[in-house]
Amino acid sequence: MEGKKRKYRLRNISSQISILYMSISLAIVLIFSVVIFYNVSNIFVNDAVKQIKMNLNQSSDYLSLYIEKVKLTSSLMADNPNLISYLKQNDDELNVRNEISTVLEADPYLETIVIVANDGRVISNEEKLEMQVSDNMMEEEWYQHAISDNMPFLTGARMQKLSMDNDKWVISLSRE
Repeated sequence: MEGKKRKYRLRNISSQISILYMSISLAIVLIFSVVIFYNVSNIFVNDAVKQIKMNLNQSSDYLSLYIEKVKLTSSLMADNPNLISYLKQNDDELNVRNEISTVLEADPYLETIVIVANDGRVISNEEKLEMQVSDNMMEEEWYQHAISDNMPFLTGARMQKLSMDNDKWVISLSRE
């Protein structure tokens, strides 16, 4: 009987040592898993933040370049002899419409070009344009902004109100 007790104690101690080693091993594996998970998740988050910053910088650069392109386009339109003739003498409307069409075909992101004369005459690429004009357009706020710095005036992004496509977001540029 004493031999069986001794064998049982050895087996019990052996089981306890095995359970202890298993518990310590499991604790070590869990600690390493948590540390590795934390480090890997930090790497992924940092990479995602870098990628987002890079995309934002690229978008900002693209938008700046595009705004410069639109400013240049508006300068070319403002200096166009057909447009100047139309604004001064109310003639060559067909030529001005052709110029507008050419500019819009060259840039698919431009939606609408609206030209307003001092006396309230309006010419645009949109046939069903709904624009209110005043007796003296030079007193309008957007016009005052456009001439105050001798630079084109950009509005913030807003819903387009002038055309049939009222569901499009636009940025407007106004210039003298």
